[in-house]
Amino acid sequence: MPTKEPLVYARFQFKPDRAAEFSPEGKEFVEVRYTEVDEIITDCKEFGDAIVDCTAFVNGKVITLSEQPEIE
Repeated sequence: MPTKEPLVYARFQFKPDRAAEFSPEGKEFVEVRYTEVDEIITDCKEFGDAIVDCTAFVNGKVITLSEQPEIE
């Protein structure tokens, strides 16, 4: 029986002056599909200076990263 791939999405809100770096249309909100939650964390660390907020949808649960303790 095949294993179901986890449903992991992240919706990023980027700062208006940085949005064009992440969306060709310059949209502030961008949704990205991932296979692992760790990938979201990596992107948040790498692009944190451009991110206003990130909401993750993980296997039917919603996690707002701005409400979580900072990850080191």
